[in-house]
Amino acid sequence: MLKDIEIEQYCTDNWAAFAEVLVGQNHQVGKHLTRHIEGVNNALRARNRRFVRKTTCFSKKDKYHEAAIKIMFQQWNYDYHTF
Repeated sequence: MLKDIEIEQYCTDNWAAFAEVLVGQNHQVGKHLTRHIEGVNNALRARNRRFVRKTTCFSKKDKYHEAAIKIMFQQWNYDYHTF
């Protein structure tokens, strides 16, 4: 649960709902703060069709999703660290 995790900083865009819920000094507002997070999410969806919609890649078993995600990150990290 997120209640059990201590979060040092929230980065959001300028949406009123966030301002109402995330009150305090650890709430940072700005598109420049969320651009990287949104880029990672977009890359995940582009690289792994399981996040987009049910396709022939879709599995009903969580263990297969977890394995595919681990393989994806392993390959992503390998590609990033080797030029």
